[in-house]
Amino acid sequence: MKRALIAVAFLSSALVLWADADRPARGVARLSVLNGDVSIRRGDSGDLIAGAVNGPLVVSDRLLTGPASRAEAQFDYANMIRLWSLTEVRFAELEYGRYTVQVARGTVTYRVLRDSQAEVEVNTPNLSVRPLKKGTYRITVTEDGTTEVTVRAGEADIFTPRGSE
Repeated sequence: MKRALIAVAFLSSALVLWADADRPARGVARLSVLNGDVSIRRGDSGDLIAGAVNGPLVVSDRLLTGPASRAEAQFDYANMIRLWSLTEVRFAELEYGRYTVQVARGTVTYRVLRDSQAEVEVNTPNLSVRPLKKGTYRITVTEDGTTEVTVRAGEADIFTPRGSE
């Protein structure tokens, strides 16, 4: 009887591990550069803390820059985002190979340094930008809520309520 219980316990834990292997791995971005007043609003608690180099950024965290401040967050070896002054972004999805960032206000520069298999999406209040390959993508949410996108290098799909380009 004892052997049967041990075997059942072993099989149960193996099934749990196998089920977890099917889920995408949760990721963590890191704050790689900061200059000036940079804050993080934690998504789980709502606490506002000062940004620190190599500090972790997890799902639902918000990264905020003050006047004349800048910050940079790295997702992996190939993807990073730079925030200009007076910018706020939220990390909506950070899974292995899948990153979604929401820009509430300000200007960001998203860079794909090397071609990778990562699926990236940068959302604003009125459109979504999906970089397709190595390049530099500048996205600005203006005071009146409109979005300006500049593809300096690379190629991106842009989705709006009116269609895609």
